[in-house]
Amino acid sequence: MADVEEMLDQAREMPYGEARSILLEQALKAAAHDRELAFEVRLELTEAYQYGAEPAKSFATFSRSVAEYDADPGRWSDWHTYSLLWQFKWIASDMRRFPEIPLQRAYDALEEMERRYTQAGYGSHAIHTQRTYVAEHIGDRAAADEWFHRWQTTPRDDMSDCEGCDPSGKVWHLAWMGRDEEAIELAAPVVAGHLTCHVQPQGILSNLLLPYVRTGRLEAAAAAHLRAYRLVQGDANYVDDFGDHMEFCALTGNETRGLEILQRELPLLDRSPTPSDRMHFAGCAALLLRRLEDLGHGGLTVRRDGSDVPLDRLRAELESDARDLAARFDARNGTGEQTRRLEARLAAEPLVEHLPLTPHARRVAIPVTQPVAPPPPPAPPSCSTWPRRPGGAATSTPPSPRGSVTTPSAARRTGGARTRSGWRPSWKASRRRPCGCGSARPSCTGRRATRCGGRSRSAGSACSPRTWLWWRRPTGGCSRTATRAGAAARCPAWPRPTRGPAGPRKRSPRSRARRRARCCHCWPSCRSTSPSRWRRPARPGRR
Repeated sequence: MADVEEMLDQAREMPYGEARSILLEQALKAAAHDRELAFEVRLELTEAYQYGAEPAKSFATFSRSVAEYDADPGRWSDWHTYSLLWQFKWIASDMRRFPEIPLQRAYDALEEMERRYTQAGYGSHAIHTQRTYVAEHIGDRAAADEWFHRWQTTPRDDMSDCEGCDPSGKVWHLAWMGRDEEAIELAAPVVAGHLTCHVQPQGILSNLLLPYVRTGRLEAAAAAHLRAYRLVQGDANYVDDFGDHMEFCALTGNETRGLEILQRELPLLDRSPTPSDRMHFAGCAALLLRRLEDLGHGGLTVRRDGSDVPLDRLRAELESDARDLAARFDARNGTGEQTRRLEARLAAEPLVEHLPLTPHARRVAIPVTQPVAPPPPPAPPSCSTWPRRPGGAATSTPPSPRGSVTTPSAARRTGGARTRSGWRPSWKASRRRPCGCGSARPSCTGRRATRCGGRSRSAGSACSPRTWLWWRRPTGGCSRTATRAGAAARCPAWPRPTRGPAGPRKRSPRSRARRRARCCHCWPSCRSTSPSRWRRPARPGRR
């Protein structure tokens, strides 16, 4: 039996889950010939099933423990008695969560639980708690309110839920009755961290999500959602709570966040602890998917069982599953409460347009992959009018992106004048240059060929934008702070070396200066390498 004791100690150090349950099952098999040790292992195994998301298995172990206890009550210690009576609450609560179990058996279990508690000297505080839950489940508001009043007025005892869990059930009841302010006030000590346990405050925060929103406490609602979901994420024991969080996201404009939760927790739906939890999860997920369809995202898919399921098909499956379970519960209970709740949830509308979960959060639009048409080709620049001879009406000229520059040599060749801001070409020079928009003046047709982009073209042909020689230069010209690298980055006429058999082609300083002078962007910044006869007059304050 030393091996069994060692296995028990090892299991108690493990977290709740399948591994702990399997180890206890092995210990129970090894302790089959020791009655007292097997009873103790069975109690541990019932607890492991309850907190390991396998409550259906706990019915068998609990029934066997009750039979062993009743066979010889005086043989067991006070700890054994206390543990067995405490587990009565788990079993009585789980009976209403399985539609296969008749409702009358749940009432009978409560009667048996009350009788045993009275014999052991305990009060009825826990009894009133469980009766309140049953009345809420079948939709009897009058009975639920009566049992809730007794629950609140009966003194607590050793069989009462812990001080962190007991307010959680009361908060759910008050929210169900529409008394949100009372629910928030009652939950304050648990939310503040004064009363907690290993299932709190995440449980009570999930119950407070919608009461916070309905009372306008939006920041508290966002904080409760983030804090609670962080604690329960990926835990199969909280499938019911995942539904609360998806419903919260669907009703507060956080459909993107809700879709992330659904995709992450959807595999746990098939491992739901009880059918009641599965029904709640499926109903809230269907609400979320409906909201996504209403927003125009019906073409999305959700990954499930190794395949991508269209959103509309998944919604139909979840709605059907939830409705089937609700109908089974109502048939067992003889009421229509579960179906009424489900239909009200599926038809719910948002409580607020958008509730930011963080101070800097924005509503994220879910991207939908759609074919994008190629952008149309950019239209060439055009000029509406042409410059006229001196004395005529003023005309507009094609705009330069960063100002215009006319080289001094070109201005002198055409009779231009020297001004304080630079050289201004004459009308003769402007007439000989084709327009940068690709069209040509009629008067230019038939004139001699001009150098355009390194190729010989007629004056009437299209002119490359990089070789425009503007006839007017705005005051200021190019930026004085331009650098050689910056000019090369934005100047298409900047000389770029080409590699050949003998390496990069080199240009003489004079050739580079002339080539740079053709561009309207870089000539002022290249003044230091230009011939001396091209130097511009110094501006005031420039050295």
